[in-house]
Amino acid sequence: MDKQSLVDGQLEELQMSQVRFKDGNKVEMDLHFGCSVWLYEEEIKMPEMQQFMGFVLDLYDNDPTKWTKWRSFYISMNTEVDLDFSEDAKKVKIPGEEWMS
Repeated sequence: MDKQSLVDGQLEELQMSQVRFKDGNKVEMDLHFGCSVWLYEEEIKMPEMQQFMGFVLDLYDNDPTKWTKWRSFYISMNTEVDLDFSEDAKKVKIPGEEWMS
């Protein structure tokens, strides 16, 4: 994400996702993800193969007038997970379905 993502996503700060392994088989995660879909809006009148080659070259073009942001989303979440590696945890247990044990 860039600084404009802070404005577009109404985020207060730009953070990298982090995973922390803690004592007692605990894992804490701060996850931050953003994605945008941009439309290429240059009118082109040439054969399709030339259009495609021009498009590929324009991917490296920094001219912002050819691109328009269409949609974007941002996710920022924190979670902590307790991992259970015991033998009992390896069995499938569905509440109310004792026959699966």
